[in-house]
Amino acid sequence: MDRGTSHIQRRNALLSLGTAILGIVTAAITLILTIPTIVDRDGRIASLSEQLTAAEATAEARQEMISDLRSENSDLRQLVPFEVDPEDAHDIRAAASVTLAKKGDRLDLNSTLPNFSRGDNSTYSDTIYYDGTNVRLGYGVSSLVLKDGSASYEACAAATGWAETTSLEPHLLAEPTTCLRLQTGRYAAVKVTQFDETTADVAITVWE
Repeated sequence: MDRGTSHIQRRNALLSLGTAILGIVTAAITLILTIPTIVDRDGRIASLSEQLTAAEATAEARQEMISDLRSENSDLRQLVPFEVDPEDAHDIRAAASVTLAKKGDRLDLNSTLPNFSRGDNSTYSDTIYYDGTNVRLGYGVSSLVLKDGSASYEACAAATGWAETTSLEPHLLAEPTTCLRLQTGRYAAVKVTQFDETTADVAITVWE
């Protein structure tokens, strides 16, 4: 091997070593520059997580406040007397005094025919009949007894405390204070004027 060749080989070896060292230095610099970026992002993630936790706590507190306000509003509405607009006073749809026979016909409280007749004896909602002991109501009917005054459209429509009812004791219907709310949304008043084991005389008024 001559001197020129040996010199070239040493130069190439030095270049390779320099390239390797440069690669190591470049990698080290990249690593040094990357570490602060990771740290910054970790800090940002932690900050955003804290903000999210605080926002969730605020949302939960506001939701509780909304629930409390709704509850208070509901209580306050119960204290405000309900008034029916005089222009909203409904006409009487039907009114009659009828005699109900024990286990006899079921009358249709939505009927506009005389004596609330239906022409058949099938069962369905908003009916009334007598079983010899109680005045029975078809499904979907709710009732309440007014504390003051007689049953009228305005009084029944303004009343609260309705309960779905299937039967009423006739002796409790001697006063005109019982309201019915039909499944159709109509209001009615019912009063028993006389009853025994075989019949019950009932006055019924239904409003449109």
